[in-house]
Amino acid sequence: MKIFTTIRVRLARYFLGKLTSRLNRRRVAINLAQAVDIGIVYSLVSEEEYAILGRFVKSLQEKGKKVQVLGYHKSKRAPVYYAPKLAYDLLLNGDIDLLLRPVSEFSDKFIDYPFDLLIDLSSPADFPLSYIVELSKAGFKVGQGKPGIPGPFDLLIESSSPLSLEVLIEQVVHYTSTIEFITPPIQVINTEL
Repeated sequence: MKIFTTIRVRLARYFLGKLTSRLNRRRVAINLAQAVDIGIVYSLVSEEEYAILGRFVKSLQEKGKKVQVLGYHKSKRAPVYYAPKLAYDLLLNGDIDLLLRPVSEFSDKFIDYPFDLLIDLSSPADFPLSYIVELSKAGFKVGQGKPGIPGPFDLLIESSSPLSLEVLIEQVVHYTSTIEFITPPIQVINTEL
């Protein structure tokens, strides 16, 4: 069974590489204070992590941010503690094809939406979320590096071992809040005819 999964992941990575080579997105460096539309992807693993994520999303919404959240749970059914909310969507195994690609309408909309900032809080082992993050049209992508996979991030948070969700959120907030990105001034050319 493990060999079958390995073959599926390799084939999925191959086809994802073909898609990302044709991807055209406009990168715009932005910090957390400047971002208005924020996308978050996460792995739904435990009730405790779900509560941590909920507090983080609520804190962003209280600051006037528009937040859209997409999670992935490795099951056919959502866990009992998962409460559907307006800005939350959840991928289940029924929303994934044979090559581990998301095939739901809400995942396609998430990929196509031009978020100011996309935060990847997912597990390194969740290929469906990696697929979404790599193909996303977000202007600025932040996430933790995955071992052996460079990732599509504009701001990479590296660690020798995987960070817990709480620590990863703290690092994302720290770096996206303290870094000031300098954008070149727009030049207005006045021409008289």
